[in-house]
Amino acid sequence: MTPDTRPTTAARRLRRTATWLLAMSLPAAAVAGGASAGAAAPATDYSRAATVASTLTAQRAVAVDAAGTVYVAGAHAVQKVTPTGAVTTIAGTPGTSGKPSEGLLADPVGLALDAKGENVYIADAGNDVVVQVATSVTTAPAKLDVVVGIEEQPGAPRNGLGTASPLHDPTGVAVDGANNVYIADSANNQVERYDPVSKALTVFAGTGRPDVAVAGPATTSPLRTPTAVATDAAGNVYIADAGNAAVHRVDAAGKLAVVGRTGAADGVTSLAVDLSGSVFVTDAGVLERVVPGAVSSPVTTDPVLNPVSVATNSGGHLWVADGAAVSRLKPSTTAVTPHITSILPTTAAVKTAFTHRFTASGTPTPTWSFTDQVPPKWLALSAGTGVLTGIPDAAGSFTFTVRATNEKGHDDQVVTLTVGALPAAPTAPTAVAGDGRAVVTWTAATSTPTAPPVTGYVVTPHKDGVAQTPVTFTAAQATSQVVAGLVNGAKYTFTVAATNSFGTGTASAASAAVTPYATSKRPVLDTAVSRLSGTDRLQTAVNSSKALFPTSGSAGAVVVSAGYKYADALAGARLASATSAPLLLTESDKLTDAVGKEILRVLAPGGTVYVLGGSGTVSAGVQTALAALSPNFTVQRLAGDDRFETAARIAAEVAVQAPGTATAPIYLASGVNFPDGLAVSALAARTGGVLLLTDGPVLPEATKAYLAAHDATGSRVVPVGGPAAAAAAALPAAGGSAARAVVGVDRFDTARRVSDRFATGTATRAAGVATGDNWPDALVGSAAMGLLGGPLLLTSGPDLSSSARSALTTLNAAKPLATGVVFGGEPSVPARAGTAFGSYIAQD
Repeated sequence: MTPDTRPTTAARRLRRTATWLLAMSLPAAAVAGGASAGAAAPATDYSRAATVASTLTAQRAVAVDAAGTVYVAGAHAVQKVTPTGAVTTIAGTPGTSGKPSEGLLADPVGLALDAKGENVYIADAGNDVVVQVATSVTTAPAKLDVVVGIEEQPGAPRNGLGTASPLHDPTGVAVDGANNVYIADSANNQVERYDPVSKALTVFAGTGRPDVAVAGPATTSPLRTPTAVATDAAGNVYIADAGNAAVHRVDAAGKLAVVGRTGAADGVTSLAVDLSGSVFVTDAGVLERVVPGAVSSPVTTDPVLNPVSVATNSGGHLWVADGAAVSRLKPSTTAVTPHITSILPTTAAVKTAFTHRFTASGTPTPTWSFTDQVPPKWLALSAGTGVLTGIPDAAGSFTFTVRATNEKGHDDQVVTLTVGALPAAPTAPTAVAGDGRAVVTWTAATSTPTAPPVTGYVVTPHKDGVAQTPVTFTAAQATSQVVAGLVNGAKYTFTVAATNSFGTGTASAASAAVTPYATSKRPVLDTAVSRLSGTDRLQTAVNSSKALFPTSGSAGAVVVSAGYKYADALAGARLASATSAPLLLTESDKLTDAVGKEILRVLAPGGTVYVLGGSGTVSAGVQTALAALSPNFTVQRLAGDDRFETAARIAAEVAVQAPGTATAPIYLASGVNFPDGLAVSALAARTGGVLLLTDGPVLPEATKAYLAAHDATGSRVVPVGGPAAAAAAALPAAGGSAARAVVGVDRFDTARRVSDRFATGTATRAAGVATGDNWPDALVGSAAMGLLGGPLLLTSGPDLSSSARSALTTLNAAKPLATGVVFGGEPSVPARAGTAFGSYIAQD
């Protein structure tokens, strides 16, 4: 059992408390935005009206229902206090920390009631869970139902069943009008949404990476330690992004926008929104209102309060827990003129429910109305909440004025609402599964005269019947999309909806279910000694692919290089191992039929076909033919102005596909006279490195540029062969590349010296051999051995070369070889040489 290295509940509580106290001590200049940022915030306008009695100490959270019953969390328990003052413990045992499975709580720091006030949700940060308990409980400890999280098992959230997904330090919880539960998963830097009907959890906001928030889709915007969440009557969700000292609003479409700035980073402990849309936070021991365009401002001067949690109700009162007591605050009698703070609504869609909430500052809370202008009959405005709703019955442009009014005055906002039609639903979606992905294809949405053009599509995966994060892209003419990030072995269906300037239309019917599957990671040959050959070099590559990837659709990528222009395949062999792909050779001006058939057989749907070199090496016609093989494939050309720049671009792609190259060796080999480079790719695969080319003894500009960007001193450079070693002399001597050079007396001896490096550390059990007299078979062998994890040796003449024999002896001494591969037919590697090679295999 792995020991729990997390901070204890008490330590985490102390850490948060210390953060609040530190934030309280910050000078004015440390407040986000500075003292003069934005417009002036409203003046203090709340005072204490009453104190709610509770026996709990160290109170951490408060919630209140429509009847005025108050719920308080603290001291490992939750209590209910009725308006008459009756106190009942409904969850946990005061003063006793424990697990929900035992009827106990560790660190309840967030509370929220469902829409009817029948259940309370508790964020128990100490146990990394959210639990539910009925508010009707009269005796404790009551049964505590964990609805999200795995008790005392912190981790990153997973879309799916709530009780199967970890949480990490959940500190806030909120419930919307549809009873969806929102969780501030602070240590995961995300907010999740839980559906109590389907029991499903989905990531609602945040990427998991702590960073500054970005306006746009909430699921693609980073957050930094979100500590609290709240909802309003219009369906907006508010997030206290404590680490960024900001509050964000996520609308019903899932778009995130910054509402305003809080006082101190990491100081916000709770968040509430009243019916007027005013946003309140407890921030570093101060109750503040967050106002767009202004730094938050205190709303009470009560010297006794040191608030850590705030809640609101429909009467305009605030309830504040200050750690020792819960106080009800009422608006002061000082009137403040309303100021409308919400953004203007601009568009709506025909026959689609429209909702927009207007918000305004001001005391008393303003009421809402239309002015003398007559709005469309289908629009309604709630006087109390400022929520504008309706279902447009026709397209057109409508202008009207909304007014916020209180006893001090009013503020108007002129609205021009353009109504248009949404696009029709796409039809006939189909999906083809690949490795962790699927290719979804559909028939384009039919355009109508009243609807603006389609601007993109939204593809939503449904894993085991539960909707996952949609994939949104802006390609109006697209009829297919690769959806990545799927779980292999799970069943997925997909729906597709079209978007235009008025929003997202109705989704299509679901596709038939498909199941993503894992492609091969390291091929294993079924015989101890194999000869992989063909009628020519192109067929040898095809036959090698069939032997290494015998299962159809088992490769996630394919690397295609010119069969009669070799240089690009040197670096391409390393790309093949990095992507677990076969290396195939084709004619420069025509896609060979056998190569096209092999790609169709071996490549998984959604896979990538890498084309190496410019159009002078592999023509545009070949690339077009590759793209025409299947709409389920992606064709990507990696090319530079010359072979040296192409190798650098291949190395960059290797770094993307095989992370870890930042500290791995950078191998140099001649790109003019190739034999030294034949053995290098397998070694680069073993060490996680990349391969660059030299212009014989000269370091070309493209190679220099790559090294300047990734290894300016040359401290990771390993030259292989005499020309590369000479080229590396141009690098700083302090880098030590000369001492790392692998240089033999000839190409065969260089391959032996490369092979010796496979006998150290975790010794290999595989080896390959190809002729060193010409290179096409060896190029295929270099890629294959990168996949098999062994060296490629070179031979010449009727018998096995002495360098190859020496290398095999060294390998067997480290660990007996179990797999051997001869690349090329006779006479490339004559029978006698092949037999001699085989005698070194299966020695154990």
